[in-house]
Amino acid sequence: MHDEFSNDELKINGFDFFRKDRQSHGGGLIIYTKSCLSCTRRIDLETNDLETIWLEVKRNKQKAFLMCYSYRPPTSTVDWIIKMENSIEKAISDQKEIILLGDLNFNLLNENSIPTSWLRMINSLNFEQLINKPTRVTSISETLIDHVYTNAPENITEIVVPYFSISDHYPVCITRKMNNSFETGPVHKSITYRDTKHFDETLFSQELENMPWFMIEEAENANDALDLFVTFFHSVLNNHAPKKCRRVKRSVQPNWMNSEILDAIKTRDKHHRDKNTEQYRLWRNKVKNLIQRSKTEFYSETINNNHNNPKQLWQNLHDITGKSKDHQTSFINDDEGNPILDPETAANTFNDFFTSVFETFQSDESHHQYNNAKLDQNIRSKLPENVQFSISRVSVTFIKTQLENLKINKATGIDDISAKFLKIAAPIICKPLSSILNLSIQQGTYPNNLKKAKVTPIFKSGNKSDPNNYRPISVLPVLSSIFERHISNCVTKYVEEYDLFYHHQSGF
Repeated sequence: MHDEFSNDELKINGFDFFRKDRQSHGGGLIIYTKSCLSCTRRIDLETNDLETIWLEVKRNKQKAFLMCYSYRPPTSTVDWIIKMENSIEKAISDQKEIILLGDLNFNLLNENSIPTSWLRMINSLNFEQLINKPTRVTSISETLIDHVYTNAPENITEIVVPYFSISDHYPVCITRKMNNSFETGPVHKSITYRDTKHFDETLFSQELENMPWFMIEEAENANDALDLFVTFFHSVLNNHAPKKCRRVKRSVQPNWMNSEILDAIKTRDKHHRDKNTEQYRLWRNKVKNLIQRSKTEFYSETINNNHNNPKQLWQNLHDITGKSKDHQTSFINDDEGNPILDPETAANTFNDFFTSVFETFQSDESHHQYNNAKLDQNIRSKLPENVQFSISRVSVTFIKTQLENLKINKATGIDDISAKFLKIAAPIICKPLSSILNLSIQQGTYPNNLKKAKVTPIFKSGNKSDPNNYRPISVLPVLSSIFERHISNCVTKYVEEYDLFYHHQSGF
C-alpha cells in the first residue's frame, strides 16, 4: 500500500487500525484493534528505517503493556538487530510488559541460521520466545520464522498456530489474560507483616512476664479467658514487632532470590533512569548472570538436600518446570454465568457453596430426630462398664513442651499470633494457657475463637469459574493445635485401655 490508498478503503466496522506503509515496492504493516480497546500508538519508539508499529494497550484499572509488530526483510544486515535493540531498550525504560511479534525471517528450527547477536540480545533482555511449531510450510521445507517474544510469559495463556491460511504463512495466535486482579486494583500488592528488625527476645519476654496473667484464672468462662490472653499477648507483641504494610509486586519472592540480586536490580534500574546506556547494559548482564547462578545453586541444593523431604523437592521442581499447583481464580461466576468481580461477593459465594454440602442432612427432619437416651443406651451396651472416656486436665509441662516444639513456619490463624512468638514465650504463657484449656474442659465448651479459620479455595480441575471445582483449605489458630493434641492423646489412651480390657476378657 501507499498514500493513494485512503483510510476509508481499509476501514472495518468495529475496529480501529494503525498503518505503516513501506516507501518502496510492496510490504508495509497494518494492525487492527477492537474499537472498545484503548490503544495508543507510540511513535516515539518507532524509526523510519525499521518496519515496526508500537502500541500501548490500556484497560481500566490495569497496568498498560506494550505491543510491537515488526517485519524484518530477509536481506537485512546486523545493523537491523542493533537498531531493533535500541528501540526495545527505549521501550523497556517505561518498565512495562512488552510483547514483540512478527515475521522476523530467522528460522528457529535451524540454529545455524540465527545470528548470535540476536540470541544474545533476547537473552540479555529476559525475553522468552513462545512459538515452537513451523509457521511456513512448503512441499520441500518447514521453517519457524514468525516469532512471539515477551518479558512476561506468565500473562500468555494460550498459543496456537492453526494449519490453515490464505497466504504462505500460517497465522500465529496468542491470548493474553486480562484477569480480575488487574481490573479491581493496581498491579502492586500490599502485604501486612510483623517488623522484627529491632525485635529483642529478652525485652519481649520481660514485658510478657509483667502482664497480669492472674486475671485469666479469675475469668468465668473459656471464651473470656482466651480473649484476655489474646489482648495481653497482642499488646506486648505490637510494641516489639509492630505490624506494617508494604507495597510489593509479589507477595512472595522466589526462593532463589537474594539481597545481592535485589541490589543489582536497583543499580541496573538507576542507570536506566539516568539513561547511562553503557552502565545499564553492564548491570543488566550482571543481573542476568546472578539470577542464573542463584537458580543453579538453589535447585542443585534442593535436589541434593531433599531426598527425605519429597514435598519440598516437588514444590521446587514445579517451580523449575513452571507446573505450579497454585491455581487461584481471577473470578468465579454467579448462578447466571456472569463473572463476580467483587471480592466480598466472591467470598460469600464460596462460603455458601462450602457450607451447602451439609444441607442434604437437613432436607428431611424426620430422619434426624435422635433419641439421646436410646443412643446412649446403645453405646453403653457395646462397652464394658468399667471403661469410661474422659478428657483429663492439661498440665503446664505439656503446654510448655508443645509450644517449644512448634514449627515456626506454621501458618498463622485468624488470631494473628504466629508460632514463632508463641515458641519464644513458651515458659511465660504455658501456665495461663493451661488455665484456659482446663476451664474449657471443666465447662464442656470449646472457645469460639479457636473454631474460626482462614479458608482458602484451592482449584482442583475443570472450569475455574465454577465454585464446584474448588476445595477449602482451613487454617486454624496455632493454639487450637495444642488443645487438639491433648484430646488426641486422651482418645488414644482410651482406645488402648479398651483394647487391653477387650483382649483380657477374650482370654488373650
